Amino acid sequence: MTVCDRSWLIAEIGTVKNFILCDIHKSIYLIIWNEQGAQLNILAKDFGSLDCFATEFLIDGNTLSLVVSDEQKNIQVFYYAPKMLESWKGPKLLSRAKFHVGAISKFLRLQMLPSTSVMKCSAWMNSWE
Repeated sequence: MTVCDRSWLIAEIGTVKNFILCDIHKSIYLIIWNEQGAQLNILAKDFGSLDCFATEFLIDGNTLSLVVSDEQKNIQVFYYAPKMLESWKGPKLLSRAKFHVGAISKFLRLQMLPSTSVMKCSAWMNSWE
């Protein structure tokens, strides 16, 4: 989905609960939807220049990260840490990792197997050795 509103172009939007991840104006933004008052509030953004090809949330237990592929064929992982000094107490997304992998134009979010299933699968795989 592509949205163009005045000088803003949004090519990718991802949502988890009331959090929205989107690429706006050569960067990524983490936005929260506030039903009370029907408002969109910007929580944080990446202050660097970033031409995004794809964005998605990465959920690992209680950890929520933001994954972005860019024009330089990198995957970058960001996180929101409003209490950390490096994030300027919230408005800046912090970089967790950066990988050069080649061109990626789309992400697909998959649900992880429960840990008991992973253990059973691991046991099953070990039985073949």
